[in-house]
Amino acid sequence: MAKLEYTPLNEIENTHKALRDGFNSGKLKTIAYRKYQLLQLAYMMKDNAKRFEEALTSDLGRPPLESNFLEIGPSISEIKRVYECVDKWAKPERPPFSITFGAMRPVVRKEPKGVVLIISPFNYPVWLMIGPVAGALAAGNTVLMKPSENTPAVSSLLAELVSKYLDNDLVRVVNGAIPETTKLLELPWDHILYTGLRFPYKSHTPGLQPPIFLRKRQGGENCCYCCGQESDSSLP
Repeated sequence: MAKLEYTPLNEIENTHKALRDGFNSGKLKTIAYRKYQLLQLAYMMKDNAKRFEEALTSDLGRPPLESNFLEIGPSISEIKRVYECVDKWAKPERPPFSITFGAMRPVVRKEPKGVVLIISPFNYPVWLMIGPVAGALAAGNTVLMKPSENTPAVSSLLAELVSKYLDNDLVRVVNGAIPETTKLLELPWDHILYTGLRFPYKSHTPGLQPPIFLRKRQGGENCCYCCGQESDSSLP
C-alpha cells in the first residue's frame, strides 16, 4: 500500500488563506477561465487514467475495468457535461413575473460563494471528489480537496496531479486524518460538500453556519449482508 504524506498542520491555515486570496483575485470571474480549469481537470483524468486505475487497485483491490466503469469514465463525463453547460448556468435570469416588482425589471445574477471545502469518502475516492470539484469551479469558487486517508494511493496521486494541472491559486489538496480534518473545520468556509452519515461541524463563529451539502451513504467500511434462518450470536 502506498504511503500517504500528510499535510503539516501549520500549513493548513496558509493554504486556506491562499485560496481566499485566489478567490479575491477575480480569476474565476470570467467564464473562459472557469472553462480552462475544467479542461485541465478533464485532461488530468484522461492523461493519467492508467495511474488512477493502478491507484484504485492498490487501495481497494478494484479491477481496471470496474475503475473505468464506476469512477474514471463517469468523472470525465461529468466534467464534460459541466464544461458544456457552464455558459448557460452562469447567465443572468429573469424571475417569474410579479405584479409587485415587474416595473423594476428584476434580474437574478449568479455569483460564486467563495472558498469551498470538499471532503470525499474512501469507497469512491475519485468520482465523489472530481465531480464536486468540477461543479465548484464552474460556479466560480476556489476549492480545497480533502481526500480520504484510507485510500493513500489515490490521495497521493491527487495531490501530485492537482499541483501540475490546475491553478494552485484556485485548487489545493490537503491530505491527512482526524487532526488535519479537525484543523480544516476550524477555518471559515463558504460552502462544504461532504459525503457520509454524520457531519460533526461546528462553526468557528457563533450563529454562523456555512451551507453544507451532505451526500448520505448507507453502510460502512465493513458492511455485509447476512442470510439464513439462524443468526450466529457470536458475531460481533
